[in-house]
Amino acid sequence: MSSLTVIEKRTLEKFLKMEYGYVLDFSNRNFQQFIMECTGLDIDDESIGGTGSKANRLRYLWTHQPDHIVGKQLKGFIDYVEIESPLRDKCTVIAGRLLVGFRVTTHADEDRIWGGKGYRVFLSHKSEVKKETAELKKQLGSFGISGFVAHADIKPTRHWQDEIEKALASMHGFVALLTKGFHDSNWTDQEVGYALARGVPLIAVKIERDPYGFIGKFQALSSSWSSAPGEIAKLLIAQPRMLDAFVDAAANCSSFDQGNELSAVLPHIEVLSADQADRLVSAFNENAQLQGSFGFSGDKEWRWGPGLACHLKRAAGGDYEMKKVGSYKLRLQKK
Repeated sequence: MSSLTVIEKRTLEKFLKMEYGYVLDFSNRNFQQFIMECTGLDIDDESIGGTGSKANRLRYLWTHQPDHIVGKQLKGFIDYVEIESPLRDKCTVIAGRLLVGFRVTTHADEDRIWGGKGYRVFLSHKSEVKKETAELKKQLGSFGISGFVAHADIKPTRHWQDEIEKALASMHGFVALLTKGFHDSNWTDQEVGYALARGVPLIAVKIERDPYGFIGKFQALSSSWSSAPGEIAKLLIAQPRMLDAFVDAAANCSSFDQGNELSAVLPHIEVLSADQADRLVSAFNENAQLQGSFGFSGDKEWRWGPGLACHLKRAAGGDYEMKKVGSYKLRLQKK
């Protein structure tokens, strides 16, 4: 039995125009074929669809089938109705909720999809901007974010829809890259619905168009492709998992420039645990690239900010000081 609520059923019936026993514009034959394609079930079989009108048989299916079957059927109807509307958006969220409960990922799946580390962010985009999105993924990696780009990350030997669903089921956050054609794709809308149903942090990046439908309630991040990585990291840093991933990224900083990029996130860290603060101190003391970056050392405060010691004092409490060791090396310690 599906977990559809009474309110959800009413929404679906309105969307599918089931009031007089019909289901959209389907004939009996087309209706049977359509449900078979979506779910693999024969709704004309009384054990599957009961008896009566198309609407009654669909209601019977909702009552007697599990969430993932009902979700697949609903997803098919959403794809079939191409005209966008607030009602269609609501049904997209319902379908996402039903499908979330079905998809289970293994550690092997997650290691393959996300690389085994980092804060997992699904990058929802149109295929026309796959190159820009792939570059965005690369840049996000500097901040400890492991991005998923369907066109780049799915191997030809793996079923692409299955991999996308596994990525959606195991993501920590979701970024919608709102280019002109974003809403033209049923897949991007489905991905948004999945993210909303799971309740993960969602960022709508306004590159060429405004948010719409359910993502319209989220404040858009107006950004260019080049500035998006840092701006996304600043918004996600409030998430504990993202903060841990950021600390790990700082420890692995490989250049002065990367250190300066990372330092732009420091003012947006509100609270650091004692463990996270200690890990940041160790990362600084053991990494010459962080020590040489103006943003972490505090040199050139007018351009790069007051440095790590100041931010640790604000976010972790206590007093920290920076000492020079020898001619070049700096050491950060708690007083």
